[in-house]
Amino acid sequence: MKKILLATAVAAASFSAPSFAEVSLNGGFVSDYVFRGSQLGDASAYGSVEYSAAGFTAGVWAINDGAQGATDTSDGLEFDVYASYAVDINDELSVYAGLTQYNYSYAQNFEREVNLGASFGPISADVAIGEQVDAADVETNYTYAAVSGSISNIGLLVGHMNVDASASDYTHVEASTSTDLEGIGASLGITLGHKEPQSSAAAGDQYLFLDLSKDFEF
Repeated sequence: MKKILLATAVAAASFSAPSFAEVSLNGGFVSDYVFRGSQLGDASAYGSVEYSAAGFTAGVWAINDGAQGATDTSDGLEFDVYASYAVDINDELSVYAGLTQYNYSYAQNFEREVNLGASFGPISADVAIGEQVDAADVETNYTYAAVSGSISNIGLLVGHMNVDASASDYTHVEASTSTDLEGIGASLGITLGHKEPQSSAAAGDQYLFLDLSKDFEF
């Protein structure tokens, strides 16, 4: 599932298995659609529906990708389908494994991933092993790895994207803070990144973004 503020979402995630089935809805708005250190769209609304029971979670997350400039054709609906299973090893250590597929209404390409992760106290490590399939069924493999942590409502994440046979590898650092405003979750984050090698003309990407969301549980 694509989280807007990865540092907060991953570090604050609880992998404890619920003792009963739960269906939850979520809706929100972001000032910029930033995912894994890259800006994928401008101001956008998003929403999700999720089912959880005994460590198993499955859901659909969707966002209206906004085109960035007159030449950007990525203006439409992105919808991500995901499922995962989490286990508590002890009071401090939890692990999970899952699958995610990213789909786009405006393009024939998609991405699919195997997601693995562990959380020990306030520290989390996550790995996504994926492939992108374009309209001609050409596959490109990639790996994304991140380590994150939190102190109180402050989250920090360091992530690295590696794309096979590509010069688009990059590393990014993301810091965020979150609070609750009378039932509405508010998060503010900043991400700083660079392409590899650092001398590349594309180096130095940075984004500041705000995420407002509301959860409903049934």
